[in-house]
Amino acid sequence: TQGWGGIDIGLSECLTRTAPLFQVEAKDTEPLPNLAKSWDWSSDGLKLTMHLIEGAKWSDGAPFNADDVMFYWDDEVVDPNVSPLNGATPETFGVGTTLKKIDDYTVEWTFKEAFPRQYLYAMAYGTFCPGPSHILKPQHPKHSKNTYDQFK
Repeated sequence: TQGWGGIDIGLSECLTRTAPLFQVEAKDTEPLPNLAKSWDWSSDGLKLTMHLIEGAKWSDGAPFNADDVMFYWDDEVVDPNVSPLNGATPETFGVGTTLKKIDDYTVEWTFKEAFPRQYLYAMAYGTFCPGPSHILKPQHPKHSKNTYDQFK
């Protein structure tokens, strides 16, 4: 049984995961790693560098990497014409938050407030679960002749 998540929880993965939280010690205030295998805060807490898992592949064999994360952010979450099923908006991760690719397996979040650990929870199921950009990007209106209705 998939419990409350249904079959979709077995078909998508997100940057972090929040359950089962019994695996986290009470003193810890961050969720568990998932597609993001680890992360580091800058000394001022305004930047969060996420290290993504390496070696994961989509069902067609294409690698999962930072391009998938960036497509999800730039062309789904930030694009006001796209309404992700999970309802993620840029504000979900804090007003003024930005995300950039460092390399194929590293992304960097920049926040307006120091150490906003609550956003790590917003990166879990089902809010920040990127899809295969190599399949989705060619269908997106910014990268094709499709309309937003066709993309949806």
